[in-house]
Amino acid sequence: MRKTSRKKYNRINKKRVFALICLILLVIFEIVAFRNSRANKIIDITASIIDDEEKLATEEVGLEASNSGNSGYFVVLPEFINNKRIDSYIVKEKEIHTQKKNENNIETEKNEQVENNTVQENLQISNNIVAEKENVQENLQILDDIVAKEENENQNKSTEETVTENTEFTETTTIKVPGDTLYLTDEEVDAKQIDLRVVYSTFNKNNQILYDQIIQTEVDDNNDGTTDSTIKIEGFMPLDSVVQAQIVTIDQIEEPIANMLTDKISFKKAYDIKIIYNDKEYEPTDFDTNVKVTISGLDSINEDNQRYKVVHIENEESAQEI
Repeated sequence: MRKTSRKKYNRINKKRVFALICLILLVIFEIVAFRNSRANKIIDITASIIDDEEKLATEEVGLEASNSGNSGYFVVLPEFINNKRIDSYIVKEKEIHTQKKNENNIETEKNEQVENNTVQENLQISNNIVAEKENVQENLQILDDIVAKEENENQNKSTEETVTENTEFTETTTIKVPGDTLYLTDEEVDAKQIDLRVVYSTFNKNNQILYDQIIQTEVDDNNDGTTDSTIKIEGFMPLDSVVQAQIVTIDQIEEPIANMLTDKISFKKAYDIKIIYNDKEYEPTDFDTNVKVTISGLDSINEDNQRYKVVHIENEESAQEI
């Protein structure tokens, strides 16, 4: 009895192991299928970025094109190209226009109508043949004439000039904005290459063109070879501007911030941040514009009862909370 139970138990265990193996294989197949399907739905393409105002050289960037199914591959137009903000995209789309039927088409339609009328006449004549047996010979002659007429019309129809619908391609311009989708042609998908004409976000002041852009730099606070903080600046600045930043000790700024420090307010970290253009410092206020400065890498705090105070020190003399 025990041997029988043990054998039955072993059979059950084998079935469970087999089912578990099948389940594992099924999961593996699903993972592989998902990866393959994703690989088939996304391709890397190269986009040539052309400045519509022809002030900047053409740049190339890599984009991802996704397969939407029946509509084909598309890209989501980015807001920034090489850290420069895009106002709009000027897209040329191909449209197919089918030409209207010419006079031959109209004449053909008339012939078809005449042919339909002839068929009706034939039916009527056939009925007359059945009803009037005494006129069989005459009716047969009429039928012969009709057949000859139809053969002649068919021959004429076959010799008519075949009119095909011609198509012509014209380009129309549309405006798209960042975040819009742009569908690719089959040629662009095969070549994995598209051309994008863009209008950059600019601001002209004092005969200086300012581009809305993002620049950043990394700072090694401790001079140990590792990055401790990242300084990012966003706003209108001259093209090719760079940001320079270095750590500042409390000894260098103790005087202007002395009246701000209390038992509840302590000094954490300070940076000397500059925007450099053509080896000179760029001041956004000189162009009636502002920039946004983001400092990442600071120590975390208890946001329930703590917060950072940001202080701007100008010329190491006065400090102002901003």
